[in-house]
Parts: sequence; C-alpha cells; structure tokens
Amino acid sequence: MNKEYELNQKEQKKSFKKYRKLIRKIILWIGLGVISTFVFPSGIVFNFLKSFCTEYVAGSIAVWAQILCMGASVIETIINSYKAAKEKNKINDLQDEEENIIDVILKENDDLKKKIESMEKNKVHSKENNLLYDKTLSYEKRNQINNNDEEEKKYVK
Repeated sequence: MNKEYELNQKEQKKSFKKYRKLIRKIILWIGLGVISTFVFPSGIVFNFLKSFCTEYVAGSIAVWAQILCMGASVIETIINSYKAAKEKNKINDLQDEEENIIDVILKENDDLKKKIESMEKNKVHSKENNLLYDKTLSYEKRNQINNNDEEEKKYVK
C-alpha cells in the first residue's frame, strides 16, 4: 500500500510541475498578445520597416505581423489552457485516489489494532486457562503425592 501511495505522490508532483509550466506558457502567450497589440501600432516597427520599403508595404507588414502575433497568442493560450485543465483534472483524480489509499491504510490499521487487541485478550484468557490447568494439575499432583506417601508409610511400618 505504501508503494501505491508513493507512486501516487510522484504522479501528483509530475502533474503539478506540468500544470505550472503550462500556466507559465499561458501567461507568456497572453503577454505576447498584449505586447503585440500595443507595440506594433505604436510606430516602432512601422518606422523601422519604412526605412526598407514603401509606407504602404511597411504598414501592411506591421498590421499583418500584429494580427499574426495576436492570433498565435490566442491559439497558444487556448491550447495551453486546454492542456492545463487536463493536468488539473489529472491532479484532482490523483488526489481522490490518494484519499482512497489513505482510507484503506487507516482501515487496515484499525483492523490490525483490533486483531492485536483480540490476540492480547486471547493471550490473557489462555494464561488464565493455563493457570487454572496448573492449579488443577498441582492439586492432582499433591493428591497423588499424598497417596504415594500414604502407600510408602504402609510399607515402611
């Protein structure tokens, strides 16, 4: 039972690490989406591209780059959110399994305690029976010894 518990704990840790990693990715992609929303139209990218090509082409490239970055961030955020929800469900299932394992361990512990108590009672009862048996045996031995003594006295006289 302890091995099952330890394996469950390892799985929980592993799933929790994946979950944290996915949450970080979600935050990163949301940040990228927000940054692309505010950086591309601000003119930095547009001014940089304008030095290489015409104003119309530079504007088109800046807008499409902004749209692609925002789209990629939305898609990646959705994908990572789905994966994170899946890992969260896995963690919840593993925690439920852990609770079941703990319940079984506690039940086994209680059963063992009851068994030990019953064995101790049987041991005490057995000792009492042995004492009674010893007393009856000693009483019989005393009677036998007395009878033997009486017989010896008959022959000795």
